[in-house]
Amino acid sequence: FCFAAEPQQLDFNNSKYNTSHNKRRSAMEVRPNENDVLLGRGHFVNKYPGNQRFRDIVEEQKPFYIAAVKRKDKRNIAIGIINAIQSSNPPGRFLVDSKDSKISILSDGAWEVASPDKALQKVLHRLRENKAKGEND
Repeated sequence: FCFAAEPQQLDFNNSKYNTSHNKRRSAMEVRPNENDVLLGRGHFVNKYPGNQRFRDIVEEQKPFYIAAVKRKDKRNIAIGIINAIQSSNPPGRFLVDSKDSKISILSDGAWEVASPDKALQKVLHRLRENKAKGEND
């Protein structure tokens, strides 16, 4: 399936991204589920089930991204990938390490939901890459 034909808007006001109820911190700390995409480096992040699925979806969409001429179409493909992650059960999110340390990777509450822009930039970056399937995120 190709996402370019369907202009889509990301709903970043939904519960997957809305952290406004926690005003004392910049973002709410969460525990990753199997559909989340962990933004970072290393073996744990690379082998995480959500990251493996993310790479598979990106590889599936990459030919459409390469063939797209308009920037808007490229963006819609990336948004479609994000929507595919978000529509998983349980819903997938793009997460960043809240403590920014390798030690916290496995600890509870060590992750925060990435900003919508950061998630979009991650997907666009991955679509532009010429890496072989299965390399680090």
